[in-house]
Amino acid sequence: MTTTAVESTIDLLCERFPKAFARFEQRRQPLKIGIHRDVLAALEVPEKGLARALRIYVSNRVYRDRLRVGATRIDLNGNPAGVVTPDQVAHLQPRAKR
Repeated sequence: MTTTAVESTIDLLCERFPKAFARFEQRRQPLKIGIHRDVLAALEVPEKGLARALRIYVSNRVYRDRLRVGATRIDLNGNPAGVVTPDQVAHLQPRAKR
């Protein structure tokens, strides 16, 4: 999938689910765990392409900064759908070099 295809997929997500996805990084919020399944059920998009687009979306520095313990995760409609747990935050920490 090209960068353009990834951007197109992210644009589609922002257009179809504006309460969950934001093009502007400062507006991004933690997404529900498993939100990719909800997207696949709602849209006809290639699973691998969606996975790559979501990986890039959630790898963003601003998005990752918002993943703090207790932060609310949202679903496709912008409704609360869980919270960020300590284990999820610990998973984000860079591993020490051995």
